[in-house]
Amino acid sequence: MAADQVIIESNIISNNKTAGILIVDHSSAANVSDDPESEPNPDNVSVLDNVMLNNGYQTIPAIKGLMALELKYLEPDVVHISKGSGNCIANRSRYKTVGVGDFTDCDFDNTDQIITYLLDTPVAPREIAASERGQIAYLGVCSGCHSYNGRLIGPSIQTIQALYFDNPEGLAAYIAQPIKKRDDYPEMPSQAYLGEETLQAVAEYVLSREK
Repeated sequence: MAADQVIIESNIISNNKTAGILIVDHSSAANVSDDPESEPNPDNVSVLDNVMLNNGYQTIPAIKGLMALELKYLEPDVVHISKGSGNCIANRSRYKTVGVGDFTDCDFDNTDQIITYLLDTPVAPREIAASERGQIAYLGVCSGCHSYNGRLIGPSIQTIQALYFDNPEGLAAYIAQPIKKRDDYPEMPSQAYLGEETLQAVAEYVLSREK
């Protein structure tokens, strides 16, 4: 979902009701954050050599509708729904696909020759101004589990704001030493490694968010 520069290669993907691989944007799922600072489309996704077995055998109505538009009736291996760009697929004839008409043919078959994805020259550490410390920590850490107005791995930012609306110190303390409060959510790991200054800054930023 909205992931960029992903290579899907050398997997055995089997027994998934909806599809083997779903490549979608934020608007394709309910209750996902409409954070204006996020780019909602998946770009530069490459589907290479994978083994697909028994996928899409009970797919959802939305995908059936897409298949109808393409005059297809199949159990989909690969489904794409987005306005993303730069995506490609290798050996497309081996897959049962929906929505990949704008995918190009990948110009590489595998990543065997790639030894490392590290840069030849490391990027210098970024100097983060005190005024943007909370925002950077939120985007780099918190947003992976918390969307603004919907459920991801953890509760929404709106829920957190309701609980701690006038208590950033309490939120910072909880982020450093969380305890499990909800049976239907996984336990949050401690983020104490961020340090007291960053914890306070991110707590204040989270409580100030308006989408």
